[in-house]
Amino acid sequence: MRRVEYLAVDEILPAERNPKLHAARDIDASITRFGFVEPIVMDERTGRLVAGHGRLEDLLTKQQGGGAPPDGIVVDEQGRWRVPVVRGWSSADDAEAAVRLVSDPAPSAAKTTRARSKVQAINELKTLSKDPAWTEFKGAVDLKDLNAEQQIAAFEAWRSEAKAS
Repeated sequence: MRRVEYLAVDEILPAERNPKLHAARDIDASITRFGFVEPIVMDERTGRLVAGHGRLEDLLTKQQGGGAPPDGIVVDEQGRWRVPVVRGWSSADDAEAAVRLVSDPAPSAAKTTRARSKVQAINELKTLSKDPAWTEFKGAVDLKDLNAEQQIAAFEAWRSEAKAS
């Protein structure tokens, strides 16, 4: 069952690899103006974030800078900032967690993954399609809603996890 819990910002674990780039200034301006209005999402299986890395980084920076907590953040008895986190979602495996990480449907300043052009990403995807592991990966993961950069990031996460096992 999905639920929202308030967790200490300094105890939340980010994904081991987050391929998204974040527009820190834009996130900071949004949270400063509107408060913290969109909870971050945790994968129960891994205990790590799958959505909200840029927002978490912004909150940590604000907290370490000694500023007041933005609206939407709760301060506990020890003075720690607590952020709303959606709990109760679990990935089936590391490949699914990687796909969720790069296909976060929430609007965000992270419009692009990794610093390279779309042409470079499409060319890299063409090269990867010749890799025998790509066929196995495509059979395990639904790629229809992912752009080329997201597919590459998901594949690299899947392949690095397969090598580690």
